[in-house]
Amino acid sequence: MAHLGVLQSLELGGDLWQQLLATWIELEQKLCFVRDGGRKLLMKNQPPAVSSWFKNAHNVQFRPTIGPIKAYSLSWWKWWTFCQPEWHTSTGDEPTPLIADDMGKDWDFLLVGGNNGIMCLVFSLFWWGSALKKDQVE
Repeated sequence: MAHLGVLQSLELGGDLWQQLLATWIELEQKLCFVRDGGRKLLMKNQPPAVSSWFKNAHNVQFRPTIGPIKAYSLSWWKWWTFCQPEWHTSTGDEPTPLIADDMGKDWDFLLVGGNNGIMCLVFSLFWWGSALKKDQVE
């Protein structure tokens, strides 16, 4: 899987990053590596970098410019929050998803494999981590 090689090309987040990648691959295996099956994650509020990646045919070698890290961070969290079910979002000023024991609830809407699914989230985190790593070097 070429995607995995690209995602492992930089050391991002140590064990947590490797655990995320392993969990993602496990999910893709359970979904039989379906390219998209006609389903996709919600695209409203997605960061411009994700849109750019789609326009480049999900090319794993393409690294979109994410712009200022703070702006990307806000954009990413807005998108991720929008992807959450209503029962999993905060009612307060902070729009981030709630951290709660929701394992018994329906999460099927996020079980989207392939290019239009969780892979988008993983690559968007990769670009973010790459930008942070580059920022540390400069």
